Amino acid sequence: MRLNAFPVDESDLRFDFSAAVWCDKHDATNTVFPGVDFIVQESDRQIWIEVKNWEGVSVPARRRGGQRRSFLAKLRSNVYFRETLRAKFVGTCAYLALTDRVLREDVLYVALLESPRMDNTLMLHATGKLTALVRHSRWHYTDANGERVPIAVNVAVLNLPEWNARFPEYPATTV
Repeated sequence: MRLNAFPVDESDLRFDFSAAVWCDKHDATNTVFPGVDFIVQESDRQIWIEVKNWEGVSVPARRRGGQRRSFLAKLRSNVYFRETLRAKFVGTCAYLALTDRVLREDVLYVALLESPRMDNTLMLHATGKLTALVRHSRWHYTDANGERVPIAVNVAVLNLPEWNARFPEYPATTV
């Protein structure tokens, strides 16, 4: 679903993608496969964004401690990265192929994981895990001449402060 009005909320975080060429609320359109929350089109690449917030206001205060333990357990788990975060990436690729939206730009896949326990060391570790799962395949498209053209896929796992530092043109705040 192409977004025309900003800001837009996801998991108790508010984003402003008005500086983008366009932005899709991808998981509102893609109901066939697991998919990322947003696809943001820039002039030379797409940013695919998956948002997980273990500290949102919709989480009752009495459960936030358990949510923190759940968050840390998930970051230690290869299953979470493979069956949730990698599945969102692959599901988005499959949906775009199914709907004839051929990907011709490089992709930056960002998992925005918001928790007070998400420090720089944990972000680096999580980025390495997710990168290994996503980049093990070679991504490409076939051009009009039948040639395979590679697509660069990069991965970043960020928390909210790091998101705002890396993407000041797309500010995000807590709701």
